[in-house]
Amino acid sequence: MGKRRQQVGEHQARAKECFLDDIDLFIDSYLSQSEC
Repeated sequence: MGKRRQQVGEHQARAKECFLDDIDLFIDSYLSQSEC
């Protein structure tokens, strides 16, 4: 049970990193569009 919970925790942490990367990409694209 503990190992299962640890895997879920790792998955959530990895998803959070990807989510933050998506936000950075979104902000970059939004700023580059607003420059035009």
